[in-house]
Amino acid sequence: MLFQPTKILRKSVAWTSLLSTVAGVNVIQYSRDFCSGNRGLCTNIGSTVCCITNFPWGFDSAKVSGTTSDTDYQYVYNWAGGTCCGRRVSIARAKDCISTGSNLCGHAWCRDKECAKLPAVVTTGAAAAGCNSSVKANLVEIDNKWFDVSGNGTVSEAHIAKLWSLSAAQVPAAEIPKDLLKYETLAPALDDDGGMEKKMGRRRNR
Repeated sequence: MLFQPTKILRKSVAWTSLLSTVAGVNVIQYSRDFCSGNRGLCTNIGSTVCCITNFPWGFDSAKVSGTTSDTDYQYVYNWAGGTCCGRRVSIARAKDCISTGSNLCGHAWCRDKECAKLPAVVTTGAAAAGCNSSVKANLVEIDNKWFDVSGNGTVSEAHIAKLWSLSAAQVPAAEIPKDLLKYETLAPALDDDGGMEKKMGRRRNR
């Protein structure tokens, strides 16, 4: 059999492209409706993995950044069956904004073929609702500043809870306690325009 470097290269490029596409997907959870307010993120998240929020009151709306197909979808959950990813509330195209009310707890996305396997009715339990696993959100935004809330032994649970609480309360950057500023990190690359509220240059109080 002849060595065919061109075919191997094509397969390698295609595989690399697929990996980079999946690796670049971020699910975004907004503290306010209509995809506005501060944001919590699960970065580089795989398809059918449920992103669990730490917003004290849950999140109000959601969107996905980094998907490449109109057949990619997202879905959001309420608490049920002992999990944040238990009761599927709504499903929409990944590039659209889901705004279904408050107290949303989990958020995931899926590719076309995987989405087709999702149950047509609201169900309880992570597996039944269409998620294979779950992770906690690893970034949270406070007034256009981003903070690492992944834990990983570098951020205490108390500080993680405080950062989420400040984000939910929409506090200005000037009021962030100095001992929490050490967790500030680079802003992620997102294609959500910073949320409707930020794009229009206005903010609302809860």
